[in-house]
Amino acid sequence: MLDRATLRIIDAINVPVLVTDESGVITGRNKSAVIFFHKEIETGSSVTELLPSMKFTGNDGIQTLKDGEIFYYFEIDALVNGKVKEVDVDVAFAADGEMGSYICTVKDISIYSELMNSINKFSTIVESSPASVVITDIKGNIEFLNENFQHLTGYSHEELTGKNIRMLRSPLQVKEFRKSIRETLKSGDKWKGELLNISKNGDPYWVLATISPIYNKNNEIINYISIQEDITYLKKIEENLTQSEEKFRVLYETLPEGIVVTDLSGVIIQVNQAYLNIHGYNGRGEIVGKNIYNIADEKLSAFIHKLFDSAEKNGYSDIESYEIINPETVYIEIQAALMKGEKGPIGFVLLAGDNTSRVKAESALRESEARNRALIEAVPDIMFRVNNEGVYLDKMLGNKISEVFPESIAVDTVRFISQAIKSREIQIFEYPVVSGGRDEFYESRFIAIEDDEVLIILRNVTERHTAMMQIEEARREAEFANRSKSEFLANMSHEIRTPLNSITGFIELLMRSRLDEMQREYLGIIKKSAGNLLGIINWGEKNEILLFHRSADSRRYHLRSSAYKTGAFESAQQRH
Repeated sequence: MLDRATLRIIDAINVPVLVTDESGVITGRNKSAVIFFHKEIETGSSVTELLPSMKFTGNDGIQTLKDGEIFYYFEIDALVNGKVKEVDVDVAFAADGEMGSYICTVKDISIYSELMNSINKFSTIVESSPASVVITDIKGNIEFLNENFQHLTGYSHEELTGKNIRMLRSPLQVKEFRKSIRETLKSGDKWKGELLNISKNGDPYWVLATISPIYNKNNEIINYISIQEDITYLKKIEENLTQSEEKFRVLYETLPEGIVVTDLSGVIIQVNQAYLNIHGYNGRGEIVGKNIYNIADEKLSAFIHKLFDSAEKNGYSDIESYEIINPETVYIEIQAALMKGEKGPIGFVLLAGDNTSRVKAESALRESEARNRALIEAVPDIMFRVNNEGVYLDKMLGNKISEVFPESIAVDTVRFISQAIKSREIQIFEYPVVSGGRDEFYESRFIAIEDDEVLIILRNVTERHTAMMQIEEARREAEFANRSKSEFLANMSHEIRTPLNSITGFIELLMRSRLDEMQREYLGIIKKSAGNLLGIINWGEKNEILLFHRSADSRRYHLRSSAYKTGAFESAQQRH
């Protein structure tokens, strides 16, 4: 049993205290115990009614305590006003002669348990959060970070704990920006914005950070908590989008086609410079914000209305041609398309291309082709173009060489087409054709005008061929006459020379006989005449040889002797 002085001291302590004997019977308590347990604690009751987990016997019982020793109970249940609270109990043994007392000091730890539970819940939430969380002191030294923050920065928990948060910031963010963050936090306000940091491997990364101050019970800032979301991917998308928008803007402004964007009612929202140039406007202010139907004349307004109606039904209209005066005639091609948003149609896009140069060029080309065709049609020759496969591009359009000419001529024609393209030289081909029951002759000239295109000039050369045949016939007749003459002269020479030689021989014999002067004179005249005649014969033979070498031109003309019957070819020739 404790003395009164000790009990008075115990009663003055502001924590609950129970005094029991060695068997656990309560022998005393202080006022704090009555207040804590919310009941009058009667002497003689068992302490286990209040602290059911306490043991007095056994190896782990408090009866094993010696004088001055303390036994600790941690986180045991206490029955308080019908409810269970967690408490810590310190049990001290005080010897009193043969008897002793146990002084049980009760500490209410329920508040601390609740606080620890809250801390554990907070820690679990922070660790499982997809966001990166870091807590620093007021100087920026890191005290806590979750696993996601480690993944984000590339640093481990050990590498960051105790280090200043400044080690992560990028030098690209200016001092004024960082200063504004510090001033906001010092004032007690929350700061939210984008931060550019550098990871452990040197790569920059962007975060959307919310930084809030943490206060103590005296309303003093003791820490800062930063919750960060990695937005690097979004920033790259944003950068790409910005670049894409800039490219689109440059393309939009530099396109030669005019572009105007309107809402569904026709009010102009956007227009590029080309559209202003086509229609003769000085600036965007003249038409932006105005209805496209009102700024156009009645005819153009109806034309645009038709295009928009078609685009609204089909998504886009056909490409239509239109003429405007600005102040000269401008030929444009216009097409409309329907713009759609998430909730449906939101407006129209009108594309207008200045087609004036092409229209004028096509007109000039048609005029030039007409003049050239008229010139070609006036020429008696047949002219047409074919490609490298032998397909006609002009007359007989779409037919092939093999469909118009007989096989043998077609084969040669295709061969000459190929040779003309390869050699880039004019190829000439002559052939006979049976037309109207008589033989006619044609000459084809092949001229390569493109890498896969040949101009064929077809000419009837029957008259020339006939004239050449006549010349050839005359040459043959002349040669025949010449040969006949030579043969005649040779025969005549033989027939005359032989008797003359005999006569001359007999005269020489007679002149050796006895002759009077008159006879000898007569024989001399005969011999002289015979000699003159032989001289004439010799001169004739000599000149015949010269005449033979000066005979008519012996040129040869190689003409094909085959004849062909062609229906389509005759028709083409008759048209010319």
